[in-house]
Amino acid sequence: MIFASNNVSYDKQAIFSFACYPYAIKLLWAPIVDSIYYEKFGRRKSW
Repeated sequence: MIFASNNVSYDKQAIFSFACYPYAIKLLWAPIVDSIYYEKFGRRKSW
């Protein structure tokens, strides 16, 4: 809505949405990252 009111093109809106995808899917890939264990790095600490 903010972009539409400022007359931003659809192309620029799409580029902005691609930049936000990693943050949007963070909840899906976080358990996978937490389950991986390397002796060199150790286990990831969850706060």
